[in-house]
Amino acid sequence: MIWLVRSMQPRFDLFVWSQIAYLRGLARSKGGNLSLFKDNKIYIKPSGYSFFDVLPWKISIIDIDGTLKNSYKPSSEYPMHLEIYRKLPFVKAIFHTHSFYATLFAFSKNIIPVLTEEAKIYLKEIPLIPFAQPGSSELGKNVVKYLSSNIQAGILENHGTIVIGKTLKECYYLSELLEESAKLAWYLGKYSLNNVDLRS
Repeated sequence: MIWLVRSMQPRFDLFVWSQIAYLRGLARSKGGNLSLFKDNKIYIKPSGYSFFDVLPWKISIIDIDGTLKNSYKPSSEYPMHLEIYRKLPFVKAIFHTHSFYATLFAFSKNIIPVLTEEAKIYLKEIPLIPFAQPGSSELGKNVVKYLSSNIQAGILENHGTIVIGKTLKECYYLSELLEESAKLAWYLGKYSLNNVDLRS
């Protein structure tokens, strides 16, 4: 019984935090993905599922070589997750969303300023990570160049957000803080947006 509970824990963690992210508005439709690395297995949102559709028994499982371990096809962006887990051993969880305000900055190719004291402590800075094709390992390589144990959150050019951490809970709260920082900066007008005011 104890073995069964432990084996199901990663599935429940993914379920809980994907539901919270969806209900809090960080994820919409079927975009984005999240994953958890435990016991040499990667638990990841299945392809074609929204964050809200993720259930403990509807989660894709792959190994670190990318071999599928069950019948649920992994998110098309699993190569990015694999690259991050392989190159950054401290990472045990990944959150990738298309949250609205952060994605505005991603498509305008502008850095999100870190304004609040909380953001300065936990985010420090929010790098703009150069574009690579979604679903490619090259995207993961770009993430590895810009993120570290010190800088855990960034925005993907023309794409969305990426957050890494030791737990899904940590990744979720950093993702929320990232989106809050983007929203605050947008409304305060603390951006250049390549000299274009997209609100006019």
